Amino acid sequence: MFRNAKIDDVGFIYSLEKSLFREGVRSTKSSIIRSLKSPTQTVKILEIDSTLIGTFTLFNYEKSIRIYSIGITEEYQGKGYGKLMMTHILDLADKAHKNVVLEADINNEDLIRFYLEFNFEKKQILPNYYGKGLDGIKMIRESDNQTNLIKNLVIVDKEISWLNPIKEIDIISTDEYISNEKYSNFRGRVFNLCDSYKYQSSGYYVSLLAIARESQVIPNVATIKDFKNKTVLRSITDEIDEIIQVDLNDIVFDKFSMKMYFGMTKTKKLNHVSKELYKLFETPFLEVEFQKTDKWVINRATPFSVRKIPSEDFDFVNICASKYFSSKRFTKKKLKNYVYDLAILINKEEQSTAPSNPKAMQLFKKAGEEVGFYVEYITKKDYHRINEFDALFIRETTDVNNHTYDFARYAYSEGLVVIDDPWSILKCSNKIYLYERLRKNNINMPETFIINQHQFNPNNYKNVTYPLILKKPDSAFSKGVFKVTNHKMLLDKLKELFKSSQLILAQEYVESAFDWRIGVLNNKAIYACKYYMSKGHWQIYNWHDQEEFDGLVDTLKLEDVPEKVIKAAVKAASLIGNGLYGVDLKEKDDKVYLIEVNDNPSIEHGIEDAVYGYKIYQDIMSYLFTSIDRERNITRYVSQSK
Repeated sequence: MFRNAKIDDVGFIYSLEKSLFREGVRSTKSSIIRSLKSPTQTVKILEIDSTLIGTFTLFNYEKSIRIYSIGITEEYQGKGYGKLMMTHILDLADKAHKNVVLEADINNEDLIRFYLEFNFEKKQILPNYYGKGLDGIKMIRESDNQTNLIKNLVIVDKEISWLNPIKEIDIISTDEYISNEKYSNFRGRVFNLCDSYKYQSSGYYVSLLAIARESQVIPNVATIKDFKNKTVLRSITDEIDEIIQVDLNDIVFDKFSMKMYFGMTKTKKLNHVSKELYKLFETPFLEVEFQKTDKWVINRATPFSVRKIPSEDFDFVNICASKYFSSKRFTKKKLKNYVYDLAILINKEEQSTAPSNPKAMQLFKKAGEEVGFYVEYITKKDYHRINEFDALFIRETTDVNNHTYDFARYAYSEGLVVIDDPWSILKCSNKIYLYERLRKNNINMPETFIINQHQFNPNNYKNVTYPLILKKPDSAFSKGVFKVTNHKMLLDKLKELFKSSQLILAQEYVESAFDWRIGVLNNKAIYACKYYMSKGHWQIYNWHDQEEFDGLVDTLKLEDVPEKVIKAAVKAASLIGNGLYGVDLKEKDDKVYLIEVNDNPSIEHGIEDAVYGYKIYQDIMSYLFTSIDRERNITRYVSQSK
C-alpha cells in the first residue's frame, strides 16, 4: 500500500498540496523534486488498486524523523487512511529508534487532537510560524522503543572495586571498548570514567569513538575542550549566573571549591547549582572552583578520575551513581540565541594552506553584503569581540587544538550561526572518528583497521598487503599521512607515531591519478574538482618538494561527474552535519571509495569556482544568512551526542 514516490508522482503530490494547503505554506514543484532527490528525505505514496490516495514527506535526522508534509485526497478523508498513514510513519520511526516531530497550526484543534491520539505531546509554541499572527505548535512523539534501549556502559582504565553493583550499568575496560567489535553497534549511554581526558589519550578516544558510534557519551569531546577555555567556560555559565549568585550568597569565603558526582554534591544547599552545572558540563566527576570579586564567577572547572575520589566519599558516590543510573533521561541545558553582522576569520600569515585566496575572500565579502550582511574580517586577536556578530565564517585553516576551534565553540555558545561549527571541526579533524562514523553507515572505503598501541603485536602484521597507508588521527593536507611498503617500514613508522597517539589508522593503498573533491553545502553538491597527484608523488600535496608542491586541478560541471560519486559525497557529508564540507573520493575498478570528509574546504578563485563562478559565494552567504532566522527558534545544546 505504501511505495516510494517517483518523479512521475510530482503532479499528484503538487495538486494535493494545492488542494490542502494555502500558498506560502504548500510545497512548490521544485521543492517536491528536491525532496525526491534528497538522500536525507523520504517521500512515499499511499496507493490502493492503482488509486493514489495520499502522500507524506519526511526529513530524516540523526535522532528524529520530522513530518514535513502529510495529506489525503479529499474523497478519501474520514475513512481511516490518515490513521493508516500515521501508523506507518510511527512504525518506520520505531524501527529506527527515532522520535517523530512535527509542526501544526495552533488553531487547528481537530488536527492537534488527531496527533494527540498518537501520543504526540505539545512541546513549544512557534510565534508567527505560518506568517504574521499565525502561530504554530511543535509536537513530539517519542519512540516506543526508546525506554527499552536505555543502557549504561561505563568505561574504565582500571577496575573500581568499591563501586557497588548497579543493575543498570555494565563496566568494561577502555581497550575492550576501543577494540571489541560488538561495542561498535552499542546503542545507549556511554560514561567515560577513564583516568585522563588529555588530547589523543585513551580517554579522549573513548568519547570520540562513542560519538562516531552514535551513542550518547559523557563527557562529550566538546565538553572536554570547554574545560580548558575560560572565555567559553564563563560564556556558557552566564546562563545560570543568577542561580550561582543566589545559591552562593551565604558563602563567607572569597574562594572555594566543590566536588560534584553525577551532578550531586555533599553540601545539600548547593545541590541546585550543582545540578545546573552538570547540565552545562556533563561529566561524571567534576571539581568547580568559585571566586568572588564583585560577584561570584567560576574560576576553574576540572574533571577528575575515579582514582582521585577520596575514600570518605565512596559511600556518597555509590548513592549518587545509583540515583543517576536509574534515571531514564538526560536533560541538556539550552544555550542563548541572538540575532546581521558577519565575521570572517582569516589569518594573513597563511599562504600555501589558506582555504581561500585573496580574490575569493573579496567575492565572499561582496556576496555577503549583497544578501544583507555587514561583513568584517577578523583575526585571532578579535576573540573577545565574537558576541558582537550574528554569524561566523571561518576561512583560516581549522584545527581542534588551536584558536579556530575556540572561536567556533565560543561563537556557537553565544548563539551565532557558524561555519565551520565546532562539531564539524571535532569530527573532521580526527580520522578515527571519521572511519568509525562512515563504516557504521556502510560508506565504501578502502580496507581500514585501527592499530591500538596497547594491543599491538608485530607478528599480526607480517602478512598484510603492502603498500599500506598510515594516518595520524589528526592528519590534514597530506601531513601526518605515510606510505609504508614493507613490514620493517611499518614497525619503524608505528614506533614513531605511537609517541603522539595511542591509536593509528591503517588503510589499504588505492592508487589513482586523481582524487575527486566534491564541495557539499547543506547536503547539496555545489562544485566538483579532480585534484591530480603532485608530480612524481603519491599524494596531492608534496611537502618535500616546494617546486612540485601540488598537482593540477580540473573543475567540472556537476552533471559531468558520475552520479555515484555525487551520491557518495552527499551521503558522507550528511553524516557529519549540514554545513560546508569538501569530500574526497577515489574511483578504481568501477568502485567509489570515500577517503575523507573535510571541514573548511578550499574555495579559491580560479579553481573551485572555475565552473559556477560567483554563484558558489552567493550560495554560501545565502545559507549563512537564512540560517540565522531559522536557527533562532532551534534549541541549542552544550554538547552533541553524535
